[in-house]
Amino acid sequence: MKRPIIIGAGVAGLSACLEFEAAGCAPILLEARGELGGRLRTDFVDGVPIDHGFQVLLTAYPEVKRLLDVKALNPIRFDSGARVFRSAGGAPVLVSDPRRHPGDAMATLGSGLVKIGDGWRMLRHLRSIRSGQKFARVFSDAAVSRSTAEMLEARGYSVDLVDEFFRPFFGGIFLDRDLKTPESMFNFVLRMFASGSAVLPHGGMRAVAAQLEGNLAKTEVRKQVQAVWVNEAGTELRCADGEVIRGDGVVLAVPGLTRDVEGRLVRDEDLRWNRTVRYVWSIAPDVRRFERPIIGLTPGSKRITNMHFFRDLDPEWPDWVSVTAVGDSTDVVDIADDKAMRLAFQHATGIAVRETIAMHDVRQALPIVGRQMYEPDPESTWLIDGVLKAGDDRSNPSFNGAARAGAVAAQALVSSWGSNP
Repeated sequence: MKRPIIIGAGVAGLSACLEFEAAGCAPILLEARGELGGRLRTDFVDGVPIDHGFQVLLTAYPEVKRLLDVKALNPIRFDSGARVFRSAGGAPVLVSDPRRHPGDAMATLGSGLVKIGDGWRMLRHLRSIRSGQKFARVFSDAAVSRSTAEMLEARGYSVDLVDEFFRPFFGGIFLDRDLKTPESMFNFVLRMFASGSAVLPHGGMRAVAAQLEGNLAKTEVRKQVQAVWVNEAGTELRCADGEVIRGDGVVLAVPGLTRDVEGRLVRDEDLRWNRTVRYVWSIAPDVRRFERPIIGLTPGSKRITNMHFFRDLDPEWPDWVSVTAVGDSTDVVDIADDKAMRLAFQHATGIAVRETIAMHDVRQALPIVGRQMYEPDPESTWLIDGVLKAGDDRSNPSFNGAARAGAVAAQALVSSWGSNP
């Protein structure tokens, strides 16, 4: 029985292990940290889950449907839309998908954000990306030649809708307020939102990794193991403590991890990342919440993109607010400056905050990938004879992209063995 070695127990690594197991292999999964999940990290404060970076799971992702039992995650479903703080201290207006929430149609039209022409443009836009196209087609060359911002302008969306809804909403998803993200990724994510729901597992995103880990049957999981060297054939791997592990090929399932000419495992210094800081602050009990599971958008802030109230998701949770800050290297104010972000949030929403419950500075939140695709070409996953690369930097920065990259790398290695896995 073949024993491929997978380095990195994030979504890509776990997906690769499940693919290897389906092919009859017994993988060896190495993780440098003490827990699996990679960027799917969750802390608990007073029993309440707080993820490292605000994350949601899109139920329409093909890889979610293939790998997960969403119902078993006890998901909290976000409403399709947002409350938009158009002015500091003013009541946030509602922008909602009338197909999902017909009762919100009049409020959405009365928001001043969505013009009738925008509605028609969105319908045409959705038809263009949902009309039986294969997912790979959404990531065609034509769709990656321009940025999301350029595409929205070309489609004629109103300036207000772009600046006050698309930028904070999708800027919070891509961690890119300027929407330099390729059009292909926007179209793919828009299709996912239109086809399914955005959910948050009641136990946080760590519950997703736990379910994937629980599905492993033949994988040897080894935590707190740092791999430092691998031979060309991928049959011999050396760890930081000197241990040598032998196997049948190696999959590097950590974004940016590569092998130099001497076999050392090193980081690709050219890979750039989008950064986010997630704050959780306590608020006064009398703050007017949304009274429904929906996010708020803050177009008046250059750094705060979205927020939500914990008690809107679960009435048993405390009076806390979750806030996402997104920045770049040109920022004068560091988005990890708690005091500055408090002021920015209060200026954008009129809501005063009290105590800082948690702050997670995620500097490597999403890899910046210029040429994005639905999944890597199998040939492109090979780094050298017996070493392959996987991770969402090989496809597109998302749960789906990471899971597909892991699966494709595993399939490529299995195919190289012929009929003897």
